[in-house]
Amino acid sequence: MVFSRGNPHERGVGIMLNPNIAKSLKGFWPVSDRIIVTTLNSKPFDTNIVQVYAPTTDHDDTEVEAFYEELDKTLQQLKLTNIKIIMGDFNAKVGARRIGNTVGSQGLGEINERGEMLVGWCQENDLVVANTWFENHPRRKWTWISPGDKYRNQINYVLVQSRFRNAVLSAKTMP
Repeated sequence: MVFSRGNPHERGVGIMLNPNIAKSLKGFWPVSDRIIVTTLNSKPFDTNIVQVYAPTTDHDDTEVEAFYEELDKTLQQLKLTNIKIIMGDFNAKVGARRIGNTVGSQGLGEINERGEMLVGWCQENDLVVANTWFENHPRRKWTWISPGDKYRNQINYVLVQSRFRNAVLSAKTMP
């Protein structure tokens, strides 16, 4: 089952659920062409999966800040008791250096300015960048390749509430 929002030729966001998980679907909320939310029936709490597509480096910081404000408003509207998983293309690099309990040492590359914004936002919201805490093959880390395959960057992340960090047994992205 696929849910999407936006223009696929410019920008948009989507989430795909396998048939077994789709049976647990309680709701789908397309917030914008950059954010969608699905709610899954789970125990002991329901789970909200927030899929995002952040502005690229072609956009200025004001558009990125507006994206994070919209994401904040979205999270505020979710039930406090629900488990929240925020994932997707953040167009940011958090790097391979551990940053407190927010970013692990298993990321890729060096942090950039947008990565600093993401890490700061995660710290404000008590979130952990889950896929930087697990050792994975490099092809399970990079999610963007430059033209000519000169650079490979990790810009897609899985964020979880720090209180549920120990419940995450593995996290990786697909190139």
